[in-house]
Amino acid sequence: MNNEQFTAGECARKINACQAKLFALYEQNGFSDQIAKVKESLAHIAPEQYIRVVFIGQYSSGKSTIISALTGNQNIRIDSDIATDIATDYNWSNGILLTDTPGLYTDRTEHSERALKAIRESDLLIYCITSDLFNQYTQADFIQWAFEKGYKNKMFLVINKMSKEAEDYNTLVRNYTTTLNRSLAPHSLDELPHAFVDAQDYRTGVSENDPELIEISHFPDFIRQLNRFILQKGQLGKLDAPIQILKSSIDEVSAFRADSEKDKAFLALLSRLEKKVDWYRNQVSLDIHRDIHRGVRPIVDKGYELSNSVGVEDISFNESDLNALIEDVCESLNARITALVEQNMHMLEEDIAQVLDSDTADVFFKGVEGTISGKRHLFESKQTKFDRVQFETINDILKKITGQTVNWAQNGAGSAKFFLKASESSGSTIHEFVKGAGAALGYKFKPWQAVKITKNIGNVAKVLGPLVSIAGFAMDVKENIDEATQNERIATQQMQFRQEFVSIADDLEQQYLQNLSTVFDFYKDAAEQITNKRNDCLKARQKSDALSKELLGLKTQLTEIQAKLF
Repeated sequence: MNNEQFTAGECARKINACQAKLFALYEQNGFSDQIAKVKESLAHIAPEQYIRVVFIGQYSSGKSTIISALTGNQNIRIDSDIATDIATDYNWSNGILLTDTPGLYTDRTEHSERALKAIRESDLLIYCITSDLFNQYTQADFIQWAFEKGYKNKMFLVINKMSKEAEDYNTLVRNYTTTLNRSLAPHSLDELPHAFVDAQDYRTGVSENDPELIEISHFPDFIRQLNRFILQKGQLGKLDAPIQILKSSIDEVSAFRADSEKDKAFLALLSRLEKKVDWYRNQVSLDIHRDIHRGVRPIVDKGYELSNSVGVEDISFNESDLNALIEDVCESLNARITALVEQNMHMLEEDIAQVLDSDTADVFFKGVEGTISGKRHLFESKQTKFDRVQFETINDILKKITGQTVNWAQNGAGSAKFFLKASESSGSTIHEFVKGAGAALGYKFKPWQAVKITKNIGNVAKVLGPLVSIAGFAMDVKENIDEATQNERIATQQMQFRQEFVSIADDLEQQYLQNLSTVFDFYKDAAEQITNKRNDCLKARQKSDALSKELLGLKTQLTEIQAKLF
């Protein structure tokens, strides 16, 4: 059975499961106040921190059925009449908000104010029609949102109820694609992600454990495309907010149960360092995805500009010009991303320095001062050994991230000043990764040489040759060729021409994200190091009671989910 899962929904489900387990632990161990505190924090997550998915389109196109199939929620109201008469929100787990809007039909040709607000604020707009394709209302509405208002980059077109037709699926898709391209001219279906599915077949197949029905529904293909779309847009990072709330609560309870003020301060320091890493990881992910998408836009714009001349007049633009355009775009984008990564990591360094200059850090360092300033010997107490483990934990984290270590100067008897000192090693992980990002985008990085992109560039060159003469050809044989047919041919070639530029831009985005994976790995490694060091300290302290183990396990699970978001 094809068990393709919606990644955002699956991550949200796992977060919910961790939350439920955490609340059960709190209830059993006398921390009910923490449950209320976490719920309040989750309730105050700003709307823009949710992944907001809005479903719009034709009435009876199966929007509610698609939501039910996607979420596995069988209780969503579904009927053959107009099921949704107001825009309805479904808070699907922590971090995902789905909005089902009323469909358009003869007596309702415009969206309500509530639906319009949801559309404007959406991260992903799923436009739903049936295998009957566009009618006059949905065609005008779709073109308005996708092309006139410029929402195309966050839209996904779903053609639902494919099982209504008895014809072969692939034949239907080819025929429907041709019809849809005519409806969208001068634009084309290939300009945005789309899927031909039957959501009801998928729901039935899942509930009856029928692999064949699931396969012919083609709904798993839709989920696969949706996952790629959300990942490419960097939207998964929005699920980080509820994770950070749950992790902070675990840290708070762990600190409360600590044996001394020094231990409380140590755990608080780890928590603050972890929050800084998490926050900057989220920010750099959003910034990189945004800048890459905006950066390749001039290529798409050039394709649209030139396409209007295809088949109408000679185009003064060749393969060399296209290569030069792509190189200019990439050079500009390389410089922007390198500066962005460097600034992000520099700010992380500064924030970590502030954490180490806080009152909490002062309490911890004073608590271990006697141990660290003294000499090691064979017969150290368990407490002394543990103090040393804690200090070395903080030191190792700082050295890994910033290339600095904690040192201190003695200012007379009983007085010491702690300060950060550059490590004797070759440099911090931050500095190495800044250099690494620069190298990844340096002179050797030529994404336009990737096979798919090269093929698209070649296709553009081929199109420029024969098509510039179409207009002249039409004049020579106008007696024998129907003018409408010739215009349609020209429109089709213009559409194909534009699509080559769109494909080049899309493939460049993928090349950049692949090349910059080391940047995201830095934050992942830093977060994992903090988690592992915390675990080592708890083992050294022999804090092995059931609650400590459970809390530690949940925190590890949440950190693993985080790693999948970026």
